[in-house]
This record gives sequence, structure tokens and C-alpha cells, in this order.
Amino acid sequence: MRTIQNGPVVNLQYLPVERLLVGSSIFNKLGSTVNPMPLVNTETHLNSMKGRLFAGSQPIGDDVWRSLRLPDEDMGDIAINELRMVISVFEYLNAEFVNRHLLTTHGGVQYEFGIFQTAVNKVYGQRDFNAPRLWRNFMQNFMSRMAQWVSTWVNTRIDELLVTWRQVQNAAASGSNAHNIATTYITQLEQLREQVRIRAVFDASAFIYMGGTGS
Repeated sequence: MRTIQNGPVVNLQYLPVERLLVGSSIFNKLGSTVNPMPLVNTETHLNSMKGRLFAGSQPIGDDVWRSLRLPDEDMGDIAINELRMVISVFEYLNAEFVNRHLLTTHGGVQYEFGIFQTAVNKVYGQRDFNAPRLWRNFMQNFMSRMAQWVSTWVNTRIDELLVTWRQVQNAAASGSNAHNIATTYITQLEQLREQVRIRAVFDASAFIYMGGTGS
């Protein structure tokens, strides 16, 4: 088997074919129909929210959020429940079983990248990159930054809801139904902000200290 990369012809005949299919090996380690073990079942709404966060998308679109910011009791309940669902993604990721599963899967992918690195070095000689370390750094940065931007997003939405319900509270007579409803929402939102601080986090240092090829 011969291939041309940037000019020189390289003979790859001594490399195991399955190791040349590094993409398949890595995605199987991440979880697939071939290897379903890394996959963890979740409730549908949680899974959908998790998918949006991992894709870098806003948990709730701007148009939908504008409809939830209205001084309406039904919308207020939905808005707070949606923000709680965002926080639940991190509660899920930090659950012992899921976290252990994630780190095991990460280690499996890192191992495959180590084999890929060995194959590259056999063909091209020692290269100035380290595939397992690049993967490790990617996971560390991805998870840390996701926690940061999601926390900022949720706190910003809490601020917006607080503006809405403080306006209702200030406009309503003390002791009135509207005043009481607004006060309840304000209390819930302040409690939610504390939950963001405590729970919408992810300790990515485990990726740094995990042993493995190329660490």
C-alpha cells in the first residue's frame, strides 16, 4: 500500500489495516452500535438539552426565550424549569457513574490516538505533535469552556427574569396576589443562581492527571 503526502511516496504495507482506520476505532470507543457500552440512557428532554450544549448551541433560542420573559405565571414556571434543566445537564455529567463512564471512554479514545501516533511515527519518523495529548487538551478545554459559557448564559437569563418579576413586584400592592407571585419567582431565581454557582461546573482536571499513552 502506497500513499503520497506532500510529495514523498510512503510505503504503509507494514501497518495493520485496522490501525489505519483510526476514525472507526475512535468513534467505536466513544460509543456506537458496535460498542454501545459507553452510551448512557437519559430522559428525552435532558438528552436533548445535553445535545444542544455539546453542539455549542444556546440551551433555548432567542425567540422562545423572549416569550418566556413575559410577566406571565405560566411562562414564569416554564422559564425556571428550562433553566433548571440546563443545570441538570451538569448534575448528570458530575454523577459518579456517568463521570466514571466519561473518563473511561476518554481513556479509550486516548489509547487509540496513541496507536495512531505510533503508526504515524513509523511512517514519517518522530513528529512534532502528540495526538493523545491533543485529545486530552481538547477534552479539558471543551468541558471547562462549556461549563463557563453555559453558566454565563444561565446567569444572564436569571438577571433578565429578575428584571421582569421585580417590575411586577414593584407595581403591585404589597400582599396582593401579583406581588406574592412575583416575590415567589424572585426567591426561586435567587436560589437558582446559587445552584448555578455550585452545580453548573465540571472539574476537567481529571483529564490532565489521567495516565495513558502520550500523557
